[in-house]
Amino acid sequence: MESESLLTFKTDYGGRELVFQYNETTLEQHFRLRLREGRRDPSRPLVVIGSLPPVWIERLERMAAAREVVVIEMEEPDLTKDKGRARSPITFLSLRTPRDLGSISTHLWKISRAGLPEFVTAPSFFPMVARSETEIAKIFHKDILRFLGRTLDGKYLGCGFKGTFLLEHAPDYFRLLSLSPIERFYFDESAEKRGLAAVKKARLSIVVLTYQNRRLVQRTVESLFETLTWPRREIIVVDNASTDDTKAVLRRYEASRPDFRYLRLERNRGPAGGREAGRQAARGDFLVFLDNDTVMMTPGWDRTILSILGAFPKIGLLCSFATVFTSDDRPGTFLQNIYVPRYAVPAAIGSGFFMAARASVLDKIGGFHPELFPLYGSEDVSLSYALRAEGYATVASPVLLPLQIENEINPRGYDYDRSQTAQRQREIFRCLWGDRYRLLDPTTSNRTSRGWWDWRRQCYTETSPPDNPYRHSEEFLQRISSLS
Repeated sequence: MESESLLTFKTDYGGRELVFQYNETTLEQHFRLRLREGRRDPSRPLVVIGSLPPVWIERLERMAAAREVVVIEMEEPDLTKDKGRARSPITFLSLRTPRDLGSISTHLWKISRAGLPEFVTAPSFFPMVARSETEIAKIFHKDILRFLGRTLDGKYLGCGFKGTFLLEHAPDYFRLLSLSPIERFYFDESAEKRGLAAVKKARLSIVVLTYQNRRLVQRTVESLFETLTWPRREIIVVDNASTDDTKAVLRRYEASRPDFRYLRLERNRGPAGGREAGRQAARGDFLVFLDNDTVMMTPGWDRTILSILGAFPKIGLLCSFATVFTSDDRPGTFLQNIYVPRYAVPAAIGSGFFMAARASVLDKIGGFHPELFPLYGSEDVSLSYALRAEGYATVASPVLLPLQIENEINPRGYDYDRSQTAQRQREIFRCLWGDRYRLLDPTTSNRTSRGWWDWRRQCYTETSPPDNPYRHSEEFLQRISSLS
């Protein structure tokens, strides 16, 4: 009897080629297991990524009687074998080109309001990605194999969707990244209750940074009016000296909303300076920082982030978009936009378009330090390292936070050459924290496999960790001023 053929996956990871294999039986067994486990919580929508034969469609239709089921197809379905699709309780979505991602993302955000979706990869998914048969599969090929390469033996299946890694074996992910103990940031129902009890009298400040482009910031502010539910709150919009009609629109909000404050700066201070001005003006115990093109989609997200921060005092920064650096040899190699249901994943850095923190924790490190980062970039990256130096972790949210990003860079406030200033800011970051290698334990320290970065000597050392360089910014200002 001829043995079953193996599906081979190859990827270059960390300077070496990794090869691992699956067979069709393994993929089928995994799919069966994931569906069986999914029956334990029928309140969560089920999202299957990959095309399915009619026999599996029939089984999912039976499941759809008790829960919402979505199938995201990457191949043309054989409609001659499935004539009843129009009457099916399953929602079928098509993912064949990058243009389809927008409509699919919108649909997933909508169903997430009823419960956190559970994502399962169909048996057809990985063979298609490995063969790169379609335009969208080629995109998946690059990102999925980067993740699978991290697992080395290919045992742990994961799925990347629009840059988000939805990991199906969360404990093993932590083990692979040497993150322990994982229980420290496990967000279950008891943790949520504990967190809400800890913050029941807390005040929340949402700080939105804007420059020009009134349309963008207006969308952001309107989304906050529609989705915020925490009673003790304030919205602060920091205007980096816009010259369009931004001021007039925001003044009208301020006149009609008691929870709204407009802070106009006399000049454009850049992202770090604008966020720092908002931080100092905020009265909240907890702060959320948004860019002017971040649109919140789900009512009650503020209650969610407060419960997470309240449950885990050692979380320094909670992010929607987090990054883990994965290489000991090639700085900057990363997994981006990490998300694991119920686990607040310790990460290397978070992005400034959405991040939340305790005001007291930001006070300890002196905020965003615009004197070190006067122009575009790296101030949010450096923030995570500074917090870890004080014993606080940066984490990805354990609960999906549906939001929309316009990603319009220049209107955010960068009216200078972005590429040149970004290079300079990266050099400043390296002077502070070293190259972006894999952190041995992002929950507790900035140590890499090369040791501790000594900011005074500008090299790695095996001795005890140096002081947080933010405490010695005067010395750094002289060094940084000489950077080209």
